[in-house]
Amino acid sequence: MTTLDSIQIFSSYVMGIGVLIALIMKIIQTRLSIKQMKLDFFTEYTRRYQEIILHLLENINKPDFDFSTLKEADHEKFDETMRYIRVYFDLWSEEYYLHQEGKIVNSP
Repeated sequence: MTTLDSIQIFSSYVMGIGVLIALIMKIIQTRLSIKQMKLDFFTEYTRRYQEIILHLLENINKPDFDFSTLKEADHEKFDETMRYIRVYFDLWSEEYYLHQEGKIVNSP
């Protein structure tokens, strides 16, 4: 075995190690990107839910809340509240669909 053969074998090993390191780095980068995408997705859903909740009436969750009295008292506020309730159910429906499709899962 000549010196040239030894250098070629050594450079092949170094190249193989370099490719392996590049592959490992790509896997790590992909996993980090997926984690970031999940965080962005969660943040966007949280923002959308928060936007809806901020526009609902304060007392909407109280047991004595009555939509019929709201409709009689303030028709514009009733319409706005109903619009945000529909948006809430749209968002919930979208989230349910994505869950059914396996795109989002519940964390343990």
